[in-house]
Amino acid sequence: MVNFPQHNMSDPTEEKRFWIYVEDALIVLAIPVLWLKICNIGGEFTNWALFITLVVMAVVFFRRISRIRRRTGD
Repeated sequence: MVNFPQHNMSDPTEEKRFWIYVEDALIVLAIPVLWLKICNIGGEFTNWALFITLVVMAVVFFRRISRIRRRTGD
């Protein structure tokens, strides 16, 4: 069995940093999905992958906008 390292998420800044890394990873994973459509590869799978990517990118976008608004004080 693989033992993954345990992270102490009791520090709020460490937890925020973790979610920023998750958002960055999701953005990087979205790039190949877009290239599937650009290269006209796939069919129904590509359409579903694009839809899921759109939803995920919308969530990331609104999380980042809310984080910017909190920092600027709006």
